[in-house]
Amino acid sequence: MLPTTRNVLLGLCLVVTSAALTAFAQIETTKIVFMSLRTGNHEVFVMNADGTDPRNLTNSPSIDDKPAWSPDGSLISFHSDRGRARETYDLYVMDVDGGNVTRITDGVGSNMDPSWSPDGTQLTFQSNRAGSPDIYVIDASGGAVRPLTFGPASDTTPTWSPDGSQILFVSSRSGGYDIYAVSPNGGAPSAVIEHATFDGFPAWSPDGSQIAFHSYRNGVADIYVGDANGMDPVTNIRQLTWDSSEAMEPAFSPDGSLIAFRTRRHGRSHMQIYTVNLVTLAEEQLTSTATHESAPNWSPFLAPSSYSVAVDVKPGSEDNPINGASKGVTPVAILTTDTFDASQVNSTSVRLGPNATTIAHKSAHYDDGDGDGRIDWLGHFRTRDIGIDSDTSSLTLVGQTLGGIPLSGSDLVTPRGGKGRGAPSLTAAAKRVTTWGSLRRGDAIR
Repeated sequence: MLPTTRNVLLGLCLVVTSAALTAFAQIETTKIVFMSLRTGNHEVFVMNADGTDPRNLTNSPSIDDKPAWSPDGSLISFHSDRGRARETYDLYVMDVDGGNVTRITDGVGSNMDPSWSPDGTQLTFQSNRAGSPDIYVIDASGGAVRPLTFGPASDTTPTWSPDGSQILFVSSRSGGYDIYAVSPNGGAPSAVIEHATFDGFPAWSPDGSQIAFHSYRNGVADIYVGDANGMDPVTNIRQLTWDSSEAMEPAFSPDGSLIAFRTRRHGRSHMQIYTVNLVTLAEEQLTSTATHESAPNWSPFLAPSSYSVAVDVKPGSEDNPINGASKGVTPVAILTTDTFDASQVNSTSVRLGPNATTIAHKSAHYDDGDGDGRIDWLGHFRTRDIGIDSDTSSLTLVGQTLGGIPLSGSDLVTPRGGKGRGAPSLTAAAKRVTTWGSLRRGDAIR
């Protein structure tokens, strides 16, 4: 059976919506967890991607370290010696606000450096429960542990690949410290980065195509990155940081554009958190304290608490003249920008002006109103209902996305003529839903 126009459009919309959720996710919607000694104790802190608003999540007299976000952004894992001998650790999981702290491992040996599986159901970690440090896997809710490596070598700091196919770790099995890969199902590990000097703290790029690590191959610890090749050796290794002070513990941002790391830049005696841009190699300092900061780890893209949107009253007009007594309608566009996808607007939630009027037609319209090649949202509002008078200089639009996130934006207007009337009842208008009519007909903005 041939697909109907509606089904084709629906399929296209689902594809576009999925792509838009990725394309419009911004680094500003992410956060970074890290370890800080600013309270005099090892605590897990969280801050914005630009280093602002640092907050203590653990507030514990114990050592809390090596935090890691779950893939869905809802949980943070870390290791802690709470309830145990000093510097003997178990794995814990907590909510992103620091609540509901739950112990995952069983108190056998010292269990450290958790890393999430890409589906969020398991954690890999290092433990000396069998004698020497080895790599293990455990369900994120706890339970039995499963060893992946064995033997007298020191195997540490595991990290799970984004596709779930392998786990990188640092090992002394070759006599130095190199980076190996092992399948989550076990089997023989394979060396992927080998050098005469220490190579450590591997980190995957979000798409799994690159591996970052720190190395002493030029005499001081710097951040390097190379191309991943499955269980085969990493190729095209290149240096990202260049300084006489150490740069260690790399962590990719979720868009792959930045790597966070710890360093003693500018002669500091204490480690701080910096980022380096993978293209420009420009560095930015995120923390500046008199104590150590380390172990940065990025969140996935997180939904913002609200959106500030670009609103265009009467698209195509510069001074936006409006006669408040007009019996017609006033078109208002919400523009798609680099940070907002207007196709995600919930049309039934949109309100305009002092009287919070709703759209006049049964549905919103979609077209490229500003000529930038991207689809914008357009609603028509009964002019008399908006609440315009001679003192009105701007109109504010508020609403929500399809996901329930608040949005708002304003545009300047020039009042003309008489005063509008009060808003009609919103009861019926609130039941209106956006339809596929304008998409099926290919309507232009009118």
